[in-house]
Amino acid sequence: MPRTATIMARTDVAALRVERDNLMSLVAELPSIAIEIISELGQRLHSTNQSLAFLTYAANALARGEYDAAMLAELTRQSGALATFARAFSDMAAEIQAKQTRREEMEVTKFKSKDYLDRWVNPPAALEAEAKKMREAKAKQPASA
Repeated sequence: MPRTATIMARTDVAALRVERDNLMSLVAELPSIAIEIISELGQRLHSTNQSLAFLTYAANALARGEYDAAMLAELTRQSGALATFARAFSDMAAEIQAKQTRREEMEVTKFKSKDYLDRWVNPPAALEAEAKKMREAKAKQPASA
């Protein structure tokens, strides 16, 4: 099955296509070529595994709500095959964090508004609640001699 790829060179480049059978013959004659190919593939695999491990850690932290700005910044510095995915993940995590912050702010505002309205709409009940809290606090204090 033919394999295709698209590349863009920044400078002039000369490319050589080596058929599989020719590569196998060349490697049989010059094993150092095989060592170099294996070394490069090993480095690429290691880099991809590191990126995947970091993304897995970040995804788990995101699920627990424990992500932070430093982790998101590190995600955007990922390189290699997963760089685009890492940046998209970082953007998604930042958006989730922003929405969570807005949701929390709205809850606080809602609570404060309700408390404020309760005091103005039903002042005797609000005053009675405050008086009850004061009596309970006083009752918990040790008696002085």
